[in-house]
Amino acid sequence: MADAAAMRQRLLDEPELIGSTIYNEDGTIVWRGDDAPPEAVPLTYRGEGYNAEFVNNGLPSNMVPIGEYVKSFDKNAKVYATKYSNAEVLKNPALSGRTKSVTVELSNGKKVTYPARAEWEPASRVKYEAVIINDRAYIEKSILDKDLGIKVEANNLGSVDIPQDGKLGTSITRMVYTDIKDSTSSQYKLREAARNANPSRYSYSTPEYYAMIDNRILIATKQNIGGTLLVAIGDYVNVEFQANSGKMATYKCIIGDFKGADAPNSWGHNDGRSVVEVIYHSNNPPEGHNSNSKSAGNIGGGPANDGNDPWGYGKVLKITKVGNYGAF
Repeated sequence: MADAAAMRQRLLDEPELIGSTIYNEDGTIVWRGDDAPPEAVPLTYRGEGYNAEFVNNGLPSNMVPIGEYVKSFDKNAKVYATKYSNAEVLKNPALSGRTKSVTVELSNGKKVTYPARAEWEPASRVKYEAVIINDRAYIEKSILDKDLGIKVEANNLGSVDIPQDGKLGTSITRMVYTDIKDSTSSQYKLREAARNANPSRYSYSTPEYYAMIDNRILIATKQNIGGTLLVAIGDYVNVEFQANSGKMATYKCIIGDFKGADAPNSWGHNDGRSVVEVIYHSNNPPEGHNSNSKSAGNIGGGPANDGNDPWGYGKVLKITKVGNYGAF
């Protein structure tokens, strides 16, 4: 069980986990955030996870950690801080050791520098300043999006549209993470790195028993999807899925395995019907989780036993690379 400080830091790093339930592999609850406000982080542990008391971290939900956010779409970007010079410190000793500015330099050469302050002061802050908290620089997400063209850059990581003819992408198949046993493989190393991280970056979801890393659903695809999009183990991808009802959904996923020689079609198994294969934590979900049987395919309005568990009857429209796990 992680201690309170580690759990606090994890939620600061991964604010999307606020409001979700996080489990240890033994099924015990680490964090239950059902009633937590967006800015809440855990304060104490009282037997059912860190959900008893909360403290405001002082940052609004639109603030993001600069380094992590930028490297999620440009892994070769440089983000570095500049301290106040000795001359400046001599004039004002209070500046000693403090960060003067934070610079972002993308791999395409684009460079932006933001002045920094040591604390968050909503009443007096100046827009476009980075805020340094616990040696981490934060800024409004919209500022980075605008200044760095993040949405454009993210698309440059690559995407593939699944042709909407015939049956391509119409079946979501499944596997279990325990099937990965080769300790020399990237698939195995990613899983163990995520599990052993402190705090752990591995979890599973409810009610579907997805295996998850960085709060993204683990999936398997072809290594070169449709002969167009080359992906690597640990790549973050967003999968656009349209249910038979017409409802659209974007699933945040991470590549955990590749479809091998048993899927000779460049799109995947079953002559390309299975472009995406969801990876589950195990074959034996505890009470409160869905059974994950293939007969659940009619959730989205299609016939039973169509293999569309758990996303329902529908089709994958597009897969876009948006970042990666990092070194493992």
